[in-house]
Amino acid sequence: MNERIAVVALNPCVDTALYLSTPLTPGGTHRILRTVENPAGKGLNQALMFQNLGAEVDYFAFGSEDDYDRMNRYVQEQKFR
Repeated sequence: MNERIAVVALNPCVDTALYLSTPLTPGGTHRILRTVENPAGKGLNQALMFQNLGAEVDYFAFGSEDDYDRMNRYVQEQKFR
């Protein structure tokens, strides 16, 4: 697949995963060991899929200033244009 695809993400988001010290139990106390945040959303998932299939991907996203640096770093790591 030598195609170029443009993906426009109108509502990118951030997935947050919490790693707990013990399994969840009703009424229990749970300590968070670490938190991992990753850019996410349907547009980003589609861009990754097209790239994995061999397409050159141009990724455009609208988002808040708060998430700009994180999203920009991730897009550069994935080598989107």
